[in-house]
Amino acid sequence: MVQKSQPSEQLTRAAERVREIAVAMKWQTSETRGQVSIYTRAVCHEDRDLQSLSIGSHDSRGKASATGYPMVYCHARHCDYATIRAALVKAGVPPELLRPAHGPKAPAKRSKPPVRAVQQPLPIVREGAWMLALRGDAEKRSVLVERRGLSEESIDAALIGWSTKHQRYTIPVFDEHDRCVGLRLYAPDPAKGQPKMKGLPGYGNRLYVPGDDLDPHRRTLYCAGEWDALMAVEHGWQAVTHTGGEGAHVPEADRHRLAGMDVIVVYDADEAGQKGAQRVAEDLQDVARSVAIAQLPDDLGDKGDLSDLFNAGRGSELRAIVGRATAWDLPDAYIGSWAVQELQDVLADSYEPETPTICRRIKSDVALFYPGRVHALISESEAGKTWLALHAAHQELEAGRVVYYLDFEDTRHGVVRRLISMGCPPEVIERGFRYIQPDEAFKPVREAVLAALRRDRPSLVVVDGVTEAMVQNSWKQNANDEIAEFFQILLRPMAATGAAVVMLDHLPKSEEGSAGRGAIGGVAKLNGIDGAAYRLKPVRPIVKGREGLSRVTIDKDRPGEVKRHQDDKKGIADLIVDSDEDDGVQVFLALPTTSREFLEQRAAATEAADAETRTFIETYLRENPGATQNAVKDACHAKGHGAKEKIGRILEAMRDPERFGTVRVESGPNNSKRHYLADMSTGVPVSGQVSQDTGKDTQ
Repeated sequence: MVQKSQPSEQLTRAAERVREIAVAMKWQTSETRGQVSIYTRAVCHEDRDLQSLSIGSHDSRGKASATGYPMVYCHARHCDYATIRAALVKAGVPPELLRPAHGPKAPAKRSKPPVRAVQQPLPIVREGAWMLALRGDAEKRSVLVERRGLSEESIDAALIGWSTKHQRYTIPVFDEHDRCVGLRLYAPDPAKGQPKMKGLPGYGNRLYVPGDDLDPHRRTLYCAGEWDALMAVEHGWQAVTHTGGEGAHVPEADRHRLAGMDVIVVYDADEAGQKGAQRVAEDLQDVARSVAIAQLPDDLGDKGDLSDLFNAGRGSELRAIVGRATAWDLPDAYIGSWAVQELQDVLADSYEPETPTICRRIKSDVALFYPGRVHALISESEAGKTWLALHAAHQELEAGRVVYYLDFEDTRHGVVRRLISMGCPPEVIERGFRYIQPDEAFKPVREAVLAALRRDRPSLVVVDGVTEAMVQNSWKQNANDEIAEFFQILLRPMAATGAAVVMLDHLPKSEEGSAGRGAIGGVAKLNGIDGAAYRLKPVRPIVKGREGLSRVTIDKDRPGEVKRHQDDKKGIADLIVDSDEDDGVQVFLALPTTSREFLEQRAAATEAADAETRTFIETYLRENPGATQNAVKDACHAKGHGAKEKIGRILEAMRDPERFGTVRVESGPNNSKRHYLADMSTGVPVSGQVSQDTGKDTQ
């Protein structure tokens, strides 16, 4: 009987879809013998193992896909397909590249019993074929000696072997009854996209104990991997690890083996290693007699591990390192944010409520944004949300602080040029402004982004384009549970770094011009704000070349320190954006009760300054009749009368008979334009009168 082969067209389509997923998510593929695979972190649950989820054109036994869709499998927890698919889509994988979880095209199938982490023991004997295969291969043994630092005796004692089928070294994992409950497969130089260490499918996370069973009277090192544990045992220590990776928990099935012992956790020095060490300590604090976390020397580097210490000939330092280990005695840490909080600081007589300090009004101590809280600026289009956010950024940058700008709507050119037009010096922008324009999902890069924020400690984080941000991360604006996830995954962790987080959002069409509350989408948007939410209502349009004004009112103020300053009829502030034709922009946040007075005073001050410039021009032309326009502008600019563009507009007004008419223009040599006071007769300028700055005789 001939076995029916897999349809080549379906197989080809499955491989193409795997490659498309890799491109969309910027993951690497591995292609061997016609099989296309991706190995990545399991997005369907909390996981730090970078290789625990597989997506491929074939399954682990080499059977090809018959549906044209990739075959996916969670090697860590064996999650069902619907769970994995939903997590992949939320992470950013285009849903059309994955087999539907249900529906007409994929009828529900009878579910199979889940694969359990503890399978039947593997038939491994002390003198099995794998061990014998390695024992007779001096070249392969030398790799473990030279590259891993193991002795010949340690290789044999740990029953390390060689699998010709997998083309990997084998490390058997035994329980306390000497039954083999797992097999680790190691490749020193794996194919591209393949992990160095992986487990035999179907055998999950277990405790690995090299050598003999544990002595309860000895200190036990809990290491970050099998090689670290093997090296520690070789150097005379009692050591264990688990096979699920640095980010996994201590397997519940094996925790009893460490009961009543003194355990020292020795993990890698990087952030992931330290978090993994804390997880192990939390798992064992109610099991072991004592738990401590050791810190490896800084000179091993962020990726330095215990094997590096031994291979550098510094094994003698380990006793002192263990002696300095920090005891894990933090019961509150076990329940995380559910721990009861101390209240002494709030109850003290010296307690002062939180006050906003970011984005201050002129001539006032009142500011809009609270450090460490989430805020919103809500309005219809072109009401000034971005101008107000950049006004706050400008203030923070000028004060020497760092600002992060997450832009889902504009470009870096548009945002940075706005800052420059507001008078923010380029060197200040370069020093403190961090611009990000995401085009992929946030979850895969979440830890890296938050680490950057913790490093830079920005005082302000602007999220420009809430609708686009939610769509990009597959969060629905009308689904309150997904809005809550948007806050919990993205906004609140950023605020936890101490920054005031300000999101820019749109009004629903039905509420434009109305007095409703909240932005477009579910009510959870407004509920999730723990700072303040502001609405901008346009009074005069903000357009180039004109002075625009929007009234700022409070939709919500959770701490209540801003709302008490609000005028019930006129709001908390007036946003004034004064733009000229030469790309210069002045932005002011004024008290609404005094904004008219402020504008009148500003207009009067501007007119007074212009009058001084006109007086200087008249004096200059009386002394230099027949001067060119460039000569006049250069002279005024040198005396501090402002930008040359502004001086040019004043000179044009002086030439206009319907405005001032105090200057007239006559043609001069080489088609130049000569300027005279209107009440003066034409003089004969000195031949070749030139611009003081350029040396050119031009208009």
